Amino acid sequence: MPPAQKVLRATEGERVELRWTTDEPLVLHLHGYDIETRVAPGAPASTAFAARLTGRFPVAIHAEGGSKHRHGALLHVEIHPR
Repeated sequence: MPPAQKVLRATEGERVELRWTTDEPLVLHLHGYDIETRVAPGAPASTAFAARLTGRFPVAIHAEGGSKHRHGALLHVEIHPR
């Protein structure tokens, strides 16, 4: 992730869509919203949700089939109140 994209911001009530590409199979987990997205090489994927919860939520890479993190947070999604 480029440093300028390590924090993504939205406002409560907005529809958010995160688009992903990868060179290896990954499971991405948006904490707080409890959304998992599987991403495969050559097959772009997206994580879409309604921003109903406010706060700062990490997106982490999880091991396939489990909750163990492979790395720290890939990025953070901040949802600001209206």
